[in-house]
Amino acid sequence: MVLIFYSFLVIVIVFLAYVSESIFNRRTLLEESINLGIPFGYKSRAPIYNILLLSSILSLFSAYLGKSGYMIDTVRYAWSFLYRYPMYYDSVNTMISARTEVGFLLINMLIGRITHESFWLFLFIAFVTTFINLYTASKISRKYTLIVFLYLISLYFFQTTYILRQNLAVSFANLAFLSYTNDLRIRYIMFSLVAITFHATALILLPLYFVLKGIKSKKNYYYILMIFSVSFFLFEPIFNLYLPKIPYFGQLFNTEEANLTFGGGSSSVIFKGVPFYIITVIALVRRNRLKQIMYKADAFIACSFFYSMSWLLSYNMYWFFRIGWYFLLPTLALVPSLFSTFKNPRERVIYYTIFIFVLIFITYRQIVIVFN
Repeated sequence: MVLIFYSFLVIVIVFLAYVSESIFNRRTLLEESINLGIPFGYKSRAPIYNILLLSSILSLFSAYLGKSGYMIDTVRYAWSFLYRYPMYYDSVNTMISARTEVGFLLINMLIGRITHESFWLFLFIAFVTTFINLYTASKISRKYTLIVFLYLISLYFFQTTYILRQNLAVSFANLAFLSYTNDLRIRYIMFSLVAITFHATALILLPLYFVLKGIKSKKNYYYILMIFSVSFFLFEPIFNLYLPKIPYFGQLFNTEEANLTFGGGSSSVIFKGVPFYIITVIALVRRNRLKQIMYKADAFIACSFFYSMSWLLSYNMYWFFRIGWYFLLPTLALVPSLFSTFKNPRERVIYYTIFIFVLIFITYRQIVIVFN
């Protein structure tokens, strides 16, 4: 039943996005025909009211799933919202020692002052994060309808319905990435710091800035691959021995259900990254062409590279794919530009068909597992 409803939701949202983009295109053609041109700085192909509408629909669906009781994660969030988190609201010291990120505690506290119904907590988080994600998507991609479609059929949106803390962190990480593409360093740092207040894994955003700035050639990707290869074998001892010793953040890496050192992955975990392995390889091969049509193309290619590596590393430590979530939206934005480098229409259709089919299979499989 959930699969049928979700499929219907995807159709409705994509239709609304398509109508909005079509109106934008017609308006642009009209302006050009009378020599008005496109307003300076206007990059989005979706007016803000369309993003608000889509965010409202998707957040209602997300909040409904959160209250359904079928997802273990949201059940725990609801219980903590009502019974666990309130005991830490007395002072700054108790919030810091709560073993849950301060930003997430503050949101729970503010919503708790208004209502004790967890539905509104789920709705608030879902609306804020979905709006940020769609807004960012409309800014970093020229294919608004397509990236909304990819956002829904990939694991991205469905994960937002039950991974609330990191969902907030990843959303602000997307704003940080948008700031990077616009050469706004201060904003990048600001959004990164906000993301860290919601999930400790967002610490990777700070060194990521310098990594993205340092990628100048294909050779840099080989160096990064070597670092990831070493990390594959050393991550767990580093995680257990050194990260817990970091002041304040150390207590967050082994908290609640998010103890990332539990168990390894399997071949099925690696399979989930297959479409992105393909995207990454093609992007590296066609890097020069991408640089001609995409501003800061290396930043998008690097995100695809990191996202692919996160699935491979998940074989060694299952939850590592959650780290890769910070790179998913830029990776999805890379896809339309990458496939546009193929001049043969049939070739583009084949790549799109394979990519979309695998994404749908992986996402629907995950939905079945969660609601089984």
